[in-house]
Amino acid sequence: MAKRMKEEKAKKNIGFSAFNLQSGDMVIDLGSKNTCLYVKDKGVVMHEQSCVAIDTLSGAVVAAGSEAYEMAGKTSENISVEFPIKNGGVADVEVASAMLKFFIKKYVGTGFVAKPRVILTVPSAINEVERIAVEAAAKNAGADIVELIEYPLAAALGTEKAVSSSKGAMFISMGAGITECAVICAGDVVTSTSVRRGGENIDKEIVRLLRRKYGINIGLQTAEKIKKEIGSVYPEEALLGAFVEARGRSVAEGIPKAISLHADEVRPLCAQCVQDVVNIIKDTVEKTSAELVSDIMDTGVIVAGGASLIKGLDKYIESETGLNVYYAKDTFFCAVEGAGKAMDIVFDKRDLRKNGK
Repeated sequence: MAKRMKEEKAKKNIGFSAFNLQSGDMVIDLGSKNTCLYVKDKGVVMHEQSCVAIDTLSGAVVAAGSEAYEMAGKTSENISVEFPIKNGGVADVEVASAMLKFFIKKYVGTGFVAKPRVILTVPSAINEVERIAVEAAAKNAGADIVELIEYPLAAALGTEKAVSSSKGAMFISMGAGITECAVICAGDVVTSTSVRRGGENIDKEIVRLLRRKYGINIGLQTAEKIKKEIGSVYPEEALLGAFVEARGRSVAEGIPKAISLHADEVRPLCAQCVQDVVNIIKDTVEKTSAELVSDIMDTGVIVAGGASLIKGLDKYIESETGLNVYYAKDTFFCAVEGAGKAMDIVFDKRDLRKNGK
């Protein structure tokens, strides 16, 4: 696959070059499920699925983003739908690079005169191998200079939290493949804990439930829709008696099958996965000084990330930890917008402790 993609790249230069680019610094929030693109002086210009469809014969990118996501499980063997980001890290550099090139060409264009500088949001728990992979993906897509910023810190900046303050605050970032808890004080991540699980794990549990209990096979896309419609981690009045029709293939007979799935059946699966959040909060508090814990009791916990939109999350965490929980103003975009606000500071190597607002 990588060889064919390299051959296709030689035929079609859809990335950056010194001759077809204006200067345009940007931020890329490269998540397991979604990718966001922020361009200097323009703001957020893209929010798409982190997914790409590739012609296995030519190596050409057929589609990317939501269009490719809708193709998953429906294509011929000549089209491979790939998810190059796994558990918050780049699993396939070549495919990730191709996806980024596609996004940038579609949403930013190719009218630049110099290669851009790029900031990437990354988990606090990123290791050296993952760091090299994510930087390579951006550089292969045409970036000149690549800087990294930890996702919780970027999210804090995006929520307009005064990160340079000496008062500590706790941030939870919930993605599809990774969940992180970080304590931020004086413009820096003081301590953090992460688990390589996220919203996708709820989808997988829903798939298993339907196969085990009802003998029906469904895809992850269908499971995600079920989660969004009737999923919750705390009893919600609006979901009392709620149900959805789940459609798939009968395991026993191999024919189409539909069943009614109730919210009460899905809630324990969601709560089981969200217990990870409670566990890492407790682990983080254990590593945090008493003074900062006192601050957190005042400031509460701020949650961000697409997976944090599961219904009843705030009530569940509050009941398990006793801490007040608040949602970031824009859970999807707070990290990419926060990194965008800090763009000049990051590229100039200045100190966020003095400049973070």
